[in-house]
Amino acid sequence: MDDITVPTLICHGVQDQVAPFEVTAEVLEDGIANTELVRFEESGHSLFYEEKEKHNKELMDFAN
Repeated sequence: MDDITVPTLICHGVQDQVAPFEVTAEVLEDGIANTELVRFEESGHSLFYEEKEKHNKELMDFAN
């Protein structure tokens, strides 16, 4: 992960049971410099569907 140098957005569902938040999102945030971690409190593994408006907004904000 040290080789990743571009700004990185990490979107992750807090209730994800496939890839638990603590094992995935927090590890990525700690391992990649220049990250922004967005917690999706109401989502599991399908945050792009379960919280699609928030997901789309976060993607657009990050891209701009």
